[in-house]
Amino acid sequence: MKKFIYIGAFELPNKNAAAQRVVANAKIFRALGADVELIGVDKGGDIEDGISKIESELSHIQFKSISYPKSKKDWLYYLVGDKNIIEFLKTNHKDLDTVFLYNYPAIASLRIKLLLSCLGVRVICDITEWYSPEGEGFIFKLIKWFDTTFRIRFVASMGDDGVITTSQFMSDFYTKKGIRVLELPTLYDSVNLNRYKIKNKPKTPENKKKFIYFGSPFDVERAIKARSTIKERLDLLILAFNKLVKLYDFKFDIYGISKNEYLRVYPEHEDIIVSLKGSLFFYGKVEHKLLLLKIQEYDYTVFLRDLTLVNLAGFPSKMAESISLGVPVITNELPNLKKYSNCNGVFLCKKGTELEILESALNDKLECSGVDTSFFDYKNYLNKARLFLKL
Repeated sequence: MKKFIYIGAFELPNKNAAAQRVVANAKIFRALGADVELIGVDKGGDIEDGISKIESELSHIQFKSISYPKSKKDWLYYLVGDKNIIEFLKTNHKDLDTVFLYNYPAIASLRIKLLLSCLGVRVICDITEWYSPEGEGFIFKLIKWFDTTFRIRFVASMGDDGVITTSQFMSDFYTKKGIRVLELPTLYDSVNLNRYKIKNKPKTPENKKKFIYFGSPFDVERAIKARSTIKERLDLLILAFNKLVKLYDFKFDIYGISKNEYLRVYPEHEDIIVSLKGSLFFYGKVEHKLLLLKIQEYDYTVFLRDLTLVNLAGFPSKMAESISLGVPVITNELPNLKKYSNCNGVFLCKKGTELEILESALNDKLECSGVDTSFFDYKNYLNKARLFLKL
């Protein structure tokens, strides 16, 4: 059995979107006959040094973690190559077939590629983000720019092992360079999600339409310094609902950010938040398992993204998650999302038409013959992965 290892700053088993992505990808590799091991990071401070095993219900996939960098010294070692990871790969290279590096630091990735290529081990970068350095101090901004640029433009392109991407934009970027690409959006296990399916959706008074936004639209401290760092335009949704509140009875719930956090970035919206009292609610961060149950209580998931390099390079995992749970999605028509317009339950609005689409939803005019909950199931990508990995 071939041995695959996935390394990156994901918090296992499912503490962030990155973990959900790599676990689904690991299930693909496992289904193709590989022995899979994930090595993420632990932010809880439970790991002092070395690589520790994490208990998981997925007995067929090994979960491990290293300590998340805390000090400047820790970050320096992490950026140039964590000694525990390097030593682990050196010691176990004879058993390895492929190592996947998930948005891994450029210098560390380069060291791993140079080390393992000489030992006959494939190293494949999984590129899902083109990080923006805006909103940070000069030194950090310079380091972030160099790390992202060097990793995406040079390190990921090295050799002929190929690259994994998550968007059409990044796929085109590497294809034009003659590099083989496996494009994988954030995927889910439909069978596993069935454990969280609710039988009867709770009803609100008079069956008013219910909308949910979940996720992190921005890093508060960075967004205060530079609004250009804002990833999702929650403000545009709130402005749109404010125009509709006198015409329609609805409920718009926001998970992942508190009202105080939102108003720190958009203090000018305080009066609008007050005017939406009774229709708009902030719930802050909640446990992922609880969120899976909550999402299903709503009629639509909504989010909007600007046309930026960061958003073009990535894929909104919330879209895949919502669809997999049977809840339609309303979002805007970015180039990397157009291919998903054929998925039942995905409604893409052109620039500036979000108000029109929301009003159509409130009037029951959005035609949805049923959400295709299996559209983003990892099993749909087995053949693509098999061809790419030459298994």
